[in-house]
Amino acid sequence: MRRSLYRWIRIYDHTDAECYNEQLHEWMEEDEPESRDAYEFPPVEEAIPEPIRTAKHWTYPSARRLLRRHVNGPHSIWIQKLLTLHRLSQLKGQVMRFEGEYDDPPVPSLLLVFRENDAIQACFDHESERYNETTNEPACAVCFRPEVGEEFDAALRTMAIFLRVNMELAGLITLFDEEWEEKHAGQREHRTEPSLRAA
Repeated sequence: MRRSLYRWIRIYDHTDAECYNEQLHEWMEEDEPESRDAYEFPPVEEAIPEPIRTAKHWTYPSARRLLRRHVNGPHSIWIQKLLTLHRLSQLKGQVMRFEGEYDDPPVPSLLLVFRENDAIQACFDHESERYNETTNEPACAVCFRPEVGEEFDAALRTMAIFLRVNMELAGLITLFDEEWEEKHAGQREHRTEPSLRAA
């Protein structure tokens, strides 16, 4: 899912949290010795489930084969949405790429965590405090001249793909939320199940 989404929207997940943690360690090493005790390092590695650590070594084809084997199983609707997201990510769009024109990449549109308030969310919360201090790239931008039919059609196709990716993602988030609500209906329980959140 994360690889499919990265082409179209910026997400924040465990890989971003790992990078943030590494950056914190670098800052601490460069800081004055008396200031180093002030640094706190969220336990990102502990927040990543073992199957996700294993999946880092998978290839796209092996992941797709595994999903297709279970496409008619109990989680078929989730898997179908994941496969749809993957298909959409492969479609060619004319999204503009910006090199050095903005201070930072787009602000994340989605936060992907494994448990509510885990170390990944802690890293995001720390980093998000700085998101509006710089000029961020747009999440999706297309350039076209209305009088040039080919450019206009390409822009419409690109925006259609971008919207479909977001619609499929919204549907997946709804499925996660509905399943959690159904599983814990009537219980006063803190949400600790896997979670997707609009950043």
